[in-house]
Amino acid sequence: MAKIKKLHIKGIRGIKKEIELPLDGESILIYGDNGSGKSSITDAIEWFYKGSVEHLSNEEIGRGGIPALRNVNLAPSEEAFVEIEFSDNKLNCRKSIVTNNRGNLDTVFSNESQEFKNYLEATRKNEHIMLRNQELARFVIGKKSEKLESLSKIIGFNVVTDRKDKLRASLNKLKSEMEAKSFEDAKSREQGYLLETLKQNVNSEVEFINAINELISPLPIRKLESLNDVNKTIDLIKQAEDGKITEEINFLIRIKDQLAALIPQLSNLKELHSKYIEHYKSISENIETLKNQEFELLLNAGVSLLRNGFVDEDECPLCLQNKNKDELLSEISERMDKLKKQKEEVDKNKELKKETQNLLDLCIEQWTFTLREKHLTEVAYSELKISVTDLVNNLNKYGKLLRENKLECGKIKIIDEPQIDEKELKATIEELTSRIETIKKQKKDNLRFDILEKLTRAKIAYLRKVELNKEQEVYKLLVESLRISYSEFLKKQKEGLTNFLTNLSKDINDLYQEMYTDGRIQNVSLSLLEDEETGDLNGITLYYDFQGNKDYPPKKYFNESRINSLGIAYFLMSMNKYNKCNKMFILDDVISSFDSTHRQRFAELLIHKYSKEHQIIAFTHEESWFQIFSRLVKGKWIVKNIKWDNNDGSKIEEITKSLRQKIISNIENRIAESLGNDVRIYLEKLLKEVAFKIKAELPFRLNDFNEQRTPNELCQAVNSQLKKYPKVVHKEVFEKLITTTVLGNLESHDNSTSTNVDDLSAAWDKIIELEILLKCSDCNKLIEYVEKYKNLRCECGNKDYQRS
Repeated sequence: MAKIKKLHIKGIRGIKKEIELPLDGESILIYGDNGSGKSSITDAIEWFYKGSVEHLSNEEIGRGGIPALRNVNLAPSEEAFVEIEFSDNKLNCRKSIVTNNRGNLDTVFSNESQEFKNYLEATRKNEHIMLRNQELARFVIGKKSEKLESLSKIIGFNVVTDRKDKLRASLNKLKSEMEAKSFEDAKSREQGYLLETLKQNVNSEVEFINAINELISPLPIRKLESLNDVNKTIDLIKQAEDGKITEEINFLIRIKDQLAALIPQLSNLKELHSKYIEHYKSISENIETLKNQEFELLLNAGVSLLRNGFVDEDECPLCLQNKNKDELLSEISERMDKLKKQKEEVDKNKELKKETQNLLDLCIEQWTFTLREKHLTEVAYSELKISVTDLVNNLNKYGKLLRENKLECGKIKIIDEPQIDEKELKATIEELTSRIETIKKQKKDNLRFDILEKLTRAKIAYLRKVELNKEQEVYKLLVESLRISYSEFLKKQKEGLTNFLTNLSKDINDLYQEMYTDGRIQNVSLSLLEDEETGDLNGITLYYDFQGNKDYPPKKYFNESRINSLGIAYFLMSMNKYNKCNKMFILDDVISSFDSTHRQRFAELLIHKYSKEHQIIAFTHEESWFQIFSRLVKGKWIVKNIKWDNNDGSKIEEITKSLRQKIISNIENRIAESLGNDVRIYLEKLLKEVAFKIKAELPFRLNDFNEQRTPNELCQAVNSQLKKYPKVVHKEVFEKLITTTVLGNLESHDNSTSTNVDDLSAAWDKIIELEILLKCSDCNKLIEYVEKYKNLRCECGNKDYQRS
């Protein structure tokens, strides 16, 4: 797994002249004021890996922020670059921004090996190697769906989610088709005809045969034994003219039934149309969404050209600028990910349109088939044919408009719903009903014809009902099979993700508790959220125990520092568990919003838990945290300072001597100037740290005054707390420290009393004596109060003081 051996940057953001950081895989702490160039280094690294810089990637800058990356003071002929040497030298690469002959900016890689391309792609897609201050709380306070999406990408769970979505789409489509066919309404109509003709409900073949036998009993013919005998019986009863009349009646009944079925279908069609148009309007009003939708088509076309080998050179197929193909593919994929949410809205509109189109196609298919009825060619039914033709034409006209209607930039085109008058349909049904009755009256007193007509109609109704039952059962079976599959899929998905989240929760909670030991917040955990109606997983939330009660979300009780601690815990967890290519990560000013009392805990967490295996590149502008951190990593990490120069831009410098080193050097060289004040400042910092660790009681101070404690006040508070632990021999040390604070204060103010190096050297010895008293020589850690043992002890336990 990769670590950085050397980082070499020139001409990127605020870095004008070359800067080099020889790291050799070691961790580094870099201090610098705001504007000194810390973010220029992180921007350079982010661009090296991702091909863009997120906070620079917007429409106005364009091209992933690259125009804003190149230092504005570079000459056109000068190269801007980021060069990284890795622990695996096969990955070494120099990535440059150069100006081509056309005056455009191009990106060039020095390493074109497949191994480097694979490493870069894996890092871009799957690994967490950088955390900036503005990104700290993104996961913690993000939407529940965003948390699920974020975790899904890390663990590759988005592939499972895509399959689940396809399964759900298939299930919904099948349900939609089943609903559009209106099986129950159609069966109810056929059952109505059976009841009308046979005077009883028929639910089986036996019941149907018995009812038919009862119907034909007035005629001198043999009873039916099976369904196969129905047609033979009809042939026995039917006379020449009867066939034509019964056929005409059945034709009219078919048309009437289709019209009756069309009315609820049109109602559904208009409802779907209304949903589609309403959603269409909401998207159309957002011109940016439409632009991005069209832009995605362009991106897809570019991806297709690149992946299918139509572009041989390292050149963008759209703008023809020189561009590394692999980097270009990565940039396009990243851009398409950012368009995902807008694409989902467009896809939703397409689904609504498709659902409307499916129901419309069903109606058109039915009525196009009806136009082929031979009776519609007869003069007597010319008006009916015109009505059916108009109906089909109107449906086709609407279908054409629906197919052609697209989301486009510019003028919004809203299509009208199908122009079919329901009143006219009902009037036609009444006319057909009247015509059927008129035809039947011509044979009113003809028993044989009456039985023939009823038998023919009953046969058609029964067979149609049987056919509908079979088709409905097939649909039900398919829907139920898909429903069970989908339900089982959800169950397995939930089980897998729940187990996964349980493990993650433990890691996140452990990390959080290491930063916050006050016990107010316990058992931080990630929990899945389900849709109440569908049972689908739609998000993740963070639960926690607050004063013994389970609650959520974090914003309810967490201050900014606690939320950011959770954000860091999530980053460290995901980095540690899922980074497969890199053993390094970058922290860019992530500590600024932390409570001062928890900064040291965070520093110790990084040092003891991560820096042994990982290379950490940490930036800060917080001087107090830097002093804590640099003291803790002394001799273990590289420590540098970054400063801004008006001529040369950002420059890396060596850190000047620490305050301790300065004091020792001045005592050895007998330099009295400012020595007393330096000794006092050192003592104050030491006493503040000790007071915090042993939980010494200090009076409340407002805001910044809380940090402005006098040495006397701190001495008294620490002394008072240590008295509770009789084995700590400390009385003389604190009596002598009072003298030290007086000496320091005298030199800090204008007065006639002068101090000498010998006095200050003696005072310094007492401070060292205090450090020896309270710091373990084995683990080099100050003693602190440990709740678990109710005593004062160092980290390794060699110094251990019981309370009286």
